[in-house]
Order: sequence, then structure tokens, then C-alpha cells
Amino acid sequence: PVGGFLRRNLETVLDGFVDVANYYLDTPTPEGPSGDVVMVMTREKAVQIRQAVADPKRIVIVNRTIPRNLIYRILSIPLGTRVLVVNDSTETTLDFISLLYRLGVDHLDLVPFDPRIDYPDVSIAITPGELIFVPAHIENVIDTGNRSIDISTFIQVLDMVNVSDPEVHRRLLRYSANLVPLESGVDNQYRQ
Repeated sequence: PVGGFLRRNLETVLDGFVDVANYYLDTPTPEGPSGDVVMVMTREKAVQIRQAVADPKRIVIVNRTIPRNLIYRILSIPLGTRVLVVNDSTETTLDFISLLYRLGVDHLDLVPFDPRIDYPDVSIAITPGELIFVPAHIENVIDTGNRSIDISTFIQVLDMVNVSDPEVHRRLLRYSANLVPLESGVDNQYRQ
């Protein structure tokens, strides 16, 4: 599902200008991932595919972000509240916590989810679309849904594939309007 969601992100901006293909490490193909850009979700995945990619400089680790309207719900949680951050693995949970810090969520006690722990003292959870992992006793859950590709990643990809069509830029501005930019300076400069 995440692969399909991210593919739709790319097609929203780049449809008609590039071809997008999904590859999955658990179902390798004989030729391996190819293309002008090979996008991966984590640093660990970049290391895993390095040998299978003809030019490792074409590997891009995708920066992802959340919808602008949900950051306000998270920022309204009272100072110092213990909040469970739930994702599907330790690496992606820590990555999501890092994203929340980058977005300015520094007033909460963010607790990384570990399925072996019960968390009876936690009543709020934040998850990027992984509701099935949230402990049943936690009733207040903020689901940010799948994280969208950030404008900074799109700018990097556009440069690598040498696309600078005005229509792509219009699409990217529309696409990113409702997302919290990871780097507001990059976002503001691009909008200028």
C-alpha cells in the first residue's frame, strides 16, 4: 500500500514527464532496480540495493512529511505529555520520531513503540497509518496517514531527471500546498 501511495505522489507531479516503476526488495527482479533515479525509503534500503544499482549516485532517500492540518492537532497536545509513536518497525518508528522533531514537535515526551511493552501510562498515540500496531487501550490516536513525499525530494528528483517544465512546477506547488515542508527555506524559495 505505501508503494502505491508514493507512486501516486510521484504521478501527481510527474505524470507524462517520467515513467515510474515500483520495485520491492522481497521480490527481486533479475535486472534489479533501474532508471535515472532509484528512490528508497530508508538509509538501510539504500545500502541493501547499492550493489544492484548501476550508478549508486542515482539513489535518493525519500524525505516524507505529513499533512499541514494534522500538525496542529499534534502541536495542541499539552507540554510534556507522554505520547506513543507507533510504526511498523523500530527503524521506521525512530524515523517518524525524527520527522516529528524536524517539524517542531519538541514539547512532548515521544515514546518509540516496542511491541513487547504494554504502556499502561500512555493514553495518546501518533502513527503514520499503522493503526493495527497501536495498543488497544489507547483511545486517543492521531493517524497522520501515509507520509507524502516532501518538496525537497521532488526538487532533487527534478534536477536528476532534468525536468523543468512549467506544468510540473505548477503541479508541485499544488501538491505541496497542504503539506508541512521539512525545510521551510527550500519550500519558500521554490514558491518564489
